Amino acid sequence: MAINIDTIETILLDNGFAVAHETKKHKELIHTASGESVYLNNFNPKTYSQLIVHPRHLDKRAQLISAGCGVGSSSETRFGSNLRKFPEAVNRGAKPSPYGVPFGFDSTASLKGFVAELFG
Repeated sequence: MAINIDTIETILLDNGFAVAHETKKHKELIHTASGESVYLNNFNPKTYSQLIVHPRHLDKRAQLISAGCGVGSSSETRFGSNLRKFPEAVNRGAKPSPYGVPFGFDSTASLKGFVAELFG
């Protein structure tokens, strides 16, 4: 069973992140050492789209989810106008929208390993 979004937030806060901004759909947290933003998907948080990271990590997605360590991903990308610190691309319409890479976790250990891998 996947861990819930509140558990994800607690672990991120315990591992060097701080809440920066919140909307109805997303909560932005910033890694204090690197300054990199991540987003918690408060709006319809599917099992493997609870945490959205910068698209610079897209090349690591396949490795992270195939390692068999409890990390999953619902799709390659997730678009959302509230992902304000991420780059934009055209999704379905003509207007570009910010996007990131969604992930979810089967355990607290899998999330902690993920954070260590991406943020040191």
